[in-house]
Amino acid sequence: SQEMLMMLNAHNLSGKTVVDGMARLVNMILMDHTDYIRAPKDFIKTISETREIKGWKDRREAVKKARVIVAPSGMLEGGNALFYLEKLALDERNAVFLVSYQIPGSGGAKLLETGMFNINEHEEKVRAKVRRFDFSSHAGKTELEAFLKGLNGKPKIFVIHGEPENCEALASYARDELNLDAVAPNLDEEFSI
Repeated sequence: SQEMLMMLNAHNLSGKTVVDGMARLVNMILMDHTDYIRAPKDFIKTISETREIKGWKDRREAVKKARVIVAPSGMLEGGNALFYLEKLALDERNAVFLVSYQIPGSGGAKLLETGMFNINEHEEKVRAKVRRFDFSSHAGKTELEAFLKGLNGKPKIFVIHGEPENCEALASYARDELNLDAVAPNLDEEFSI
């Protein structure tokens, strides 16, 4: 979300943008730690020009006035993005942009594949333009391997975020190629550290 906000700011849209959901909390944390940000002045400017949604009154107002609403969605399985989708999806003047991978079977994947979404407990044809952009900030295989190669010492590696076979492949790479103690834990598996 923060990269999206920065991109919108670079195109002079931050003053017309609102941000909702967990992205607000991340913004607050990053504002307290701008020394970890590549372009802190740009980030501070972006956040200061982006309106933050603080409650339902702000959400209802954003639906009427905002040009861009950044609302993390969990692949349209939860979060405030569902509220915005219900309010905006049936108007062809609007657009829904999904900017990350959509797991097969998720609400986001279904919307992309069929153009349909459950709105107000009814399956509806979404009239807003729907597009997906590959804007994920997750590192790929090459970046993750480079990160592991750059580690100092011999830390214990837990690979936990991804499809199980991909997690195991990265843990195997760390063990076999880099001689690191690495594991891709199963759900509910416990470890002593």
